[in-house]
Amino acid sequence: MSTSPAGATRNVLPYRALIWLAVATFSNGIDGYVLAGLLPQIAAGLQVSTAAAGQLVSVFALTSALGAPVLGALTSGWERRRTIVLSLAVFVLGNLVVALAPAYGVALAGRVVAALGAAVMNAAITAYVIHLAPVEHRGKALSFVLGGWMTATALGVPVGLLLGQSDWRFPLIMVAVVGTVALIGILIKLPHLSLPPGSLRGRLRPLRQPRLLAGLLVSTGILTASYTCFTYAVLILGFARGWAVIVIMFGYGMASLIGNTLTGRLADRFSPVRILTIWLIGLLVNAVL
Repeated sequence: MSTSPAGATRNVLPYRALIWLAVATFSNGIDGYVLAGLLPQIAAGLQVSTAAAGQLVSVFALTSALGAPVLGALTSGWERRRTIVLSLAVFVLGNLVVALAPAYGVALAGRVVAALGAAVMNAAITAYVIHLAPVEHRGKALSFVLGGWMTATALGVPVGLLLGQSDWRFPLIMVAVVGTVALIGILIKLPHLSLPPGSLRGRLRPLRQPRLLAGLLVSTGILTASYTCFTYAVLILGFARGWAVIVIMFGYGMASLIGNTLTGRLADRFSPVRILTIWLIGLLVNAVL
């Protein structure tokens, strides 16, 4: 049986609780983007190639992708707030390991630890928001919480890049600090929530549906292309150095933030198929240009 947190039945979004989940995704967003702008500094600091430095981003993504369904199923029976708190703590710990890493191998291990925490945290936060928000406002609620990730690309990453100009480890310490603030806020403000446990087989069962699988493949292709370019943006944009990189990252983040805000509001008013069709056509035109 699921227990509804206080205020979930009201026709109002509980922003006082959601804000701390948004801060958690904000810290996750900084972690996911800031290293891409510091590859040369990381490579120099850990005495590896820039390609190897970029693998710190890749191993995080791969670990998250493989770990999310398995860990999500294993923790599905846990009380949701406890799951978010524990996974956020693991995420913060992983970032501290990377920030203090004396060698590349230690940094790589730290990225794996951070990714495992992030994988569980993101799944738990999404499930929590869906059950906390009124049905007619779920799109807006998800947009608000996931907006923490997008805000990180627009504001957190430029700040992190500024800090990283003197030492690439500083942005990771910033991620750990923001994550700790979110952890404290969640412990104080977030209501308890228990949901029925699920299984790994149940999580993977939708993949048997050809239409759903095709949709996932489209999303995977788009995001793979986007993040591959983003990860090595500093190398691709060889002309961009210092402030130029920061301005480009800021523009990318602002566009993501605006798109996320619009999509969340539109999802509560129009058919998802219509919205996806419009965005995919826009992405196709952009790719051709």
